[in-house]
Amino acid sequence: MYSIYRIPGYILCLAGGFFLSWGGLLIRKFEGADIWQMLFWRAFFFSLTLIFFLFLNYKKETLSVIKRSGLYAFLAGILMSTSFVAYIIAMTETTVANVVFIISTQTIFLALFGYLFLKEKISSKTFLSIILAVIGIVIMVGDSLSTGSLYGDLIALLIPINFAALILIIRKYPKVDLVPSLLYAGLLSCSYGYFMSKTIVFQLVQIAQNSQIRNRALNVVAVDITEI
Repeated sequence: MYSIYRIPGYILCLAGGFFLSWGGLLIRKFEGADIWQMLFWRAFFFSLTLIFFLFLNYKKETLSVIKRSGLYAFLAGILMSTSFVAYIIAMTETTVANVVFIISTQTIFLALFGYLFLKEKISSKTFLSIILAVIGIVIMVGDSLSTGSLYGDLIALLIPINFAALILIIRKYPKVDLVPSLLYAGLLSCSYGYFMSKTIVFQLVQIAQNSQIRNRALNVVAVDITEI
């Protein structure tokens, strides 16, 4: 059994919430970078971490697991990558509190999608919760009209919708291992940032040039030492 499945679900949920809560703070710290630069580097290191994670858990079966995940994993990756983009844009266009609240409405869309696509009934308590949450969103959007953050709130709304659709895929196809979809999400997000940003190429070239200059300097020092 893969080690990831030995971790209790509630611990994974708590850990996910804890690490996600730092996202807004970190994004606000990158004042000199644009949206697509942040997306590229965030997705780049996310993808590297995922590759290490996949090989750590699946070992020699990693490539086979990725292939077996098939089209559903790729579709899930598209949904998550879109949410990654929406998350960064929303964090720069509206308040962190608004983004966090809107993300928490994911259960509303999950209940609605479950009713529409899985024919699951919505209980009276769930229906009441949906109404209250919708009222909260309407109040928030109304306030955003005066503060000028409506665009960020609407972009943030894509996040719970996409994640609800993702969970719907997981429930519809429970036998498909969708963990590799995270890698697809990272690679897709990385490509979005690379092609949308005009400075990523320059940064990569500059890094390469700095490395060459440093290597030449080390070679010069090495030659001087040998001559002495």
